[in-house]
Amino acid sequence: MGFEIVLLLIAALAIAGIGMSRRKHRVFHEEEHHGSIVCVISFYNRGETLPKIEAFFEQEYITVRDLKREIKRVEERDLFTNTYLLGMPRRVDQGRLVGYLSAIPTVQSVQIRPR
Repeated sequence: MGFEIVLLLIAALAIAGIGMSRRKHRVFHEEEHHGSIVCVISFYNRGETLPKIEAFFEQEYITVRDLKREIKRVEERDLFTNTYLLGMPRRVDQGRLVGYLSAIPTVQSVQIRPR
């Protein structure tokens, strides 16, 4: 009786593991991206701002396809301008992207352009 219970537990764990791995695979591929957009972000304090931008992109499954960086000196401070070519998932709209990025205190401007 004890041996049969152990076999049933092993079989249940194997089935659960296979189901979870297939679900993870399926969810990843459901994130279809629609057309690329260009997002231009100007900000101060690179060390504080970039981790917040990258965390948002990762959380929302936004892919960075290309990145161009510029630095300008403005009133004794460095103003960083990153131009991203982004692949946006269908479930994330541009308004949400602009809203989140604009809420970061060190961000000076956010511009969205079609590719």
